[in-house]
Amino acid sequence: MIGNSIATVCLSGDLGERLDAAAAAGFEAIELFEHDLTTSDLTPEEVRRRCAALGLRIEMLQPFRDLDSTSPERFARNLRRADGKFALMERLGIDMLLVVSSVAEDAVADTGLLAEQLAVLGSRAAGCGLRIAYEALAWGRHVNTWEASWEAVRRSDHPAVGLCVDSYHVLAVDGNPDGIAGVPAAKLFSVQLADAPRLPMHVLQLSRHHRVFPGQGALDVPRFVDAVRRSGFRGPLSLEVFNDDFRAGDPRATASAGRRSLDLLRAGGLQGRGETRWSRVQLTGAPGALADVDHTLAGLGFVDAGGRSRRHGDAVVVLEPGEGPARIARTVLHDSAGIRSRTPGPDGTELVVEPLTAPAAPSGRWSIDHVALQVPTGRLAECELAHRTAGFVPQRAEEIGTPAGLLRRQPLATHDRGARVLLSSLLVTGPAAVATPQQTVAFGCTDVLGAARAARAAGVPVLPVPANYYEDLACRTELPPALISVLREFDVLYDLSDGGALLRFGTIAFGAVGFELVQRVGAEDGYGELSAPVRIAALHRRQRADLRRATA
Repeated sequence: MIGNSIATVCLSGDLGERLDAAAAAGFEAIELFEHDLTTSDLTPEEVRRRCAALGLRIEMLQPFRDLDSTSPERFARNLRRADGKFALMERLGIDMLLVVSSVAEDAVADTGLLAEQLAVLGSRAAGCGLRIAYEALAWGRHVNTWEASWEAVRRSDHPAVGLCVDSYHVLAVDGNPDGIAGVPAAKLFSVQLADAPRLPMHVLQLSRHHRVFPGQGALDVPRFVDAVRRSGFRGPLSLEVFNDDFRAGDPRATASAGRRSLDLLRAGGLQGRGETRWSRVQLTGAPGALADVDHTLAGLGFVDAGGRSRRHGDAVVVLEPGEGPARIARTVLHDSAGIRSRTPGPDGTELVVEPLTAPAAPSGRWSIDHVALQVPTGRLAECELAHRTAGFVPQRAEEIGTPAGLLRRQPLATHDRGARVLLSSLLVTGPAAVATPQQTVAFGCTDVLGAARAARAAGVPVLPVPANYYEDLACRTELPPALISVLREFDVLYDLSDGGALLRFGTIAFGAVGFELVQRVGAEDGYGELSAPVRIAALHRRQRADLRRATA
């Protein structure tokens, strides 16, 4: 398979910005979504010249909808409509039109008649030196599987009519892509790729709003591409993703993420990513700020590991001198797929992925459970995308009311749960909002109560939890009073769920960053949804107090 292509619908901005972003990311071709042209002030000739100057081919114009009809009059009107698109394609320098299966009430159910109508369209296209790629929509009225679309193409028996297959339309409805390997390569005109999470919604809604790039969802895109490869197809792989967040993000960042997903797919990096885990977190700040952080780490049991590193088991924190308050500058992920990348986030935190070489740590050692990052309002999608391209998969999002406004939390984790990140952003900002973002490095251990007791004895500045929380905990759980008393003594939060329990306690924040210890019991996979407002309010009170002292 030769070349990488991306549909303009994947990106935000006007058409010119989308073309620039695709070229900057290294794509060789684009698919032109007709709506993007219709709403642009660029003429077809200007689009053609701009693509040529950027080194971009225009692979296809798409989509042409509801071609076939049981009404001869309407089919005739559809052919006239197609003639207009053919004239447009000649102006653009495009030789292929994507025709998608009909969803109209008068769509053709008879495969023989559908094939005849495709052949008629193919003859008109061939007269202009053009081709037709026919694709089954997963929600098509009668043609909604790739097998049905292939049967119509095969029976049309026209050299200008071929097949387009889209991983989303095949895999999102649990279709079997293996048979694509048996389609003659000469009849496979176009291959489109998209991934998607498994969400409880209609396939059309999922398609229109939640598609993602390969490797960012739950579909077996590598299996689909393997079938395409075995067919002998040698054309470009083209990304076609409809995603609300992508359309609101930076088009260059989105295009780069798409290109990276294709590179990983071709290299086999999406086929069973294997083991992943956090390697280290790098903090930066003025020497005085880092001194407070270093003192806290020592109180938590971290030892000097050389090179400005502090280690406790497999949890490593690197302190790099800089300016201003302490903050997270870089997070480093180890990946056994041999992946290596660097991605700057909109929150100023760089995400680095390095190959994993060391064996897994023995159980019972401290590790980095997750990293919590608060990103600027309106840039949550951009930061989420950066982590998705590094192998993180979104978990269930949640919204929490805080003293600073409404906060959206988006957890993500690698497939093996070896690394987790918790992104948050204020959706609605209240008058009491503070400028300093909240960042947390959460260390996983097997005995939070013991660690909290040792931290208190070492003088670690622990984030206080209100007594009201423990009174509420006693009312809504059946925890023994003695346990609640110990939790209260050491300011430990306790969340119960169907999967198990999460125990956590945290330090006060130095500048932007604080630390937390978490203990997951049973199959607990969350981030303390019930206790999160309590901790966020405590952090907020501390920040407001620091601000008052600084301005007094």
